[in-house]
Amino acid sequence: MRPILDAGDLPILCHRRRSSDPLVSRRSGAGRLEYGRDRSGLGPAAHNAAFEDAIARHILHPQHGFPLIPLERQRCTQAVALSLGYPAKLETLADALKLKYRKDDAGKRLMLMMAKPRKPLDHEDPNGLYWHEEPDQIDRLSDYNCTDVEVEREADTRLGNCPTPSSGSGRSPT
Repeated sequence: MRPILDAGDLPILCHRRRSSDPLVSRRSGAGRLEYGRDRSGLGPAAHNAAFEDAIARHILHPQHGFPLIPLERQRCTQAVALSLGYPAKLETLADALKLKYRKDDAGKRLMLMMAKPRKPLDHEDPNGLYWHEEPDQIDRLSDYNCTDVEVEREADTRLGNCPTPSSGSGRSPT
């Protein structure tokens, strides 16, 4: 993760954040960002919340003004899954829980490709830094992110009904 945090100003190609509402927020390029309300009262959840928090603290907040979510309000579905003996990886957790939504393997390959610079084309400066950012790739990445949020939301809902030794529920004690 260190190269991402040291990369300087990074544009937001797309962004998703889930809430308990059915709406999944979407931002592409300079488009408008809208959020559903988190009416659960439990705060936001993410799978591998430490990664999401690092990106928020080092990129989204300082470079783009995104609000920070206090650590005590965050929930990590990966931590809950592990405490219950489930797999850590979201895709294998989705299989283990027999979730309706599943990770998108082709979308994951695209995301990994877009996260790395591409080679310059013949007419481009060979010393330049270039990215995979064609409009159809950005749209496809946006769809992948939306599916990811749905998998996380469903996992959070399912794990929330599972007891943990410390709290008697799948929610982190607050």
